[in-house]
Amino acid sequence: MNRSVSQDKNRVDPLVGVVLHTPAERRFLLKLYTEIGGFGVGSDFAWQIFPVVGFRVTDRASLEFGYRWLDMNYASGDGNEKSGYDVLSQGPALGFGFRF
Repeated sequence: MNRSVSQDKNRVDPLVGVVLHTPAERRFLLKLYTEIGGFGVGSDFAWQIFPVVGFRVTDRASLEFGYRWLDMNYASGDGNEKSGYDVLSQGPALGFGFRF
């Protein structure tokens, strides 16, 4: 007997965020991306903090390193229909930035 179970859920989270960064003409750069959201509309609560340090290679290009924390908490339904998750993802990020 073949059985399969699948369930698709789509949701939209409102987010409020702030981006702080050093002035564009500096050789060394610092950035901070931060957001909070969910508020029970999509997920119950979600947040992100992503600090970045970098070095401008040229006027338009930079090498950047950061560390990101992203947490989402979601629950839906009751009884046998209840589903949810509370996940914190975190880790390093290495990137190449280009301004135009």
